[in-house]
Amino acid sequence: MDKAEIKTLAEAVIAPFLKGSGFLGADVEEKPNSEGEDSLYITLHFSPGAVLAGGLSYIDAQVAMVDALADRGERRFPYFKYDYPDVPAPFDEYETISL
Repeated sequence: MDKAEIKTLAEAVIAPFLKGSGFLGADVEEKPNSEGEDSLYITLHFSPGAVLAGGLSYIDAQVAMVDALADRGERRFPYFKYDYPDVPAPFDEYETISL
C-alpha cells in the first residue's frame, strides 16, 4: 500500500475509537524501526483542547489498524505517535542535555 492509501485507511479505522477525543486526522511516514524492519509511523493529530482518551481506546485503535492493514496484505507494523497541540513535547530531538 502507498502512503495515501494508508492515510485514508488510518483515518477511517481510527476515527471511531478517538473521534470523541478530538481526533482530526493522520499522517504517515514509511521508515525502518530500531531493528531495521520496514515500518509505518502514523502520527495522530488532535484538536486544541482535546482530552486524552482512555488507554483502551488507543490500544483498540492500534489493534484495528494492524488488522485492517493485514486484511489488505500490508505487513509493516504501524507505530502510533500522538500530536496534542496543547501538550509540549518532552524535549526537542536535537536538544542536548548537559550533566
